[in-house]
Amino acid sequence: MESGIASPRTDLPLREAEAFAALLAEREEIEGFAVRRETLDGICREHLALHGLHFDGCRFAACKLCRSHLSDITFIDSDLSNCDLTGCSFERVRFERCRLTGLALPESYLHHVVFNGCKADYANFSGGRLRRVAFLHMVLNAAALDNCRLEAVRFERCELRETEFYHTLLAGIDLRDSDLAGLRVTALASRELRGLRVTSLQALELARLLGIEVEE
Repeated sequence: MESGIASPRTDLPLREAEAFAALLAEREEIEGFAVRRETLDGICREHLALHGLHFDGCRFAACKLCRSHLSDITFIDSDLSNCDLTGCSFERVRFERCRLTGLALPESYLHHVVFNGCKADYANFSGGRLRRVAFLHMVLNAAALDNCRLEAVRFERCELRETEFYHTLLAGIDLRDSDLAGLRVTALASRELRGLRVTSLQALELARLLGIEVEE
């Protein structure tokens, strides 16, 4: 378990799923399956309840699972690029070494969620509430975290180049070991940046980005 973040439960027996795409297309509730190296193509569903699942080496192609609830789920070496998960809730979910480029998660609720070693350029978390979420060794370049509510959120060694944090309060967030080149915030004097922890060099970079001349 990451510090303060609960891991997906592992006490549920998992059945091997040979045609999980058919289950996902037909059922409203799915629980207790291990899915390996399957491609799920073009599935569009809403208000699903997915619980106790393990995905390994899977590809979700042009899938839309909006306003669904996902709990106790692990995604390993899987590709969810450009999937639409608008308005979903995530409880005890872990993403390991996944490709999440362009993943759409606006207005979603994430609680006890870990992203580790994933590539999530252009991912959209806008308008979301994130509680006890860890971004570890992540690529989040040009991702959108606008208008988010962050509670006990941790970034560790992340690439945040041109990442957007407009109108998101960053108090207590530590970005000292992350790459902030081109980070986008509303204004240096705005309340959004109060309590943000950065290095002195990062502070100078933020000032320059916002048009403030710094004499060295």
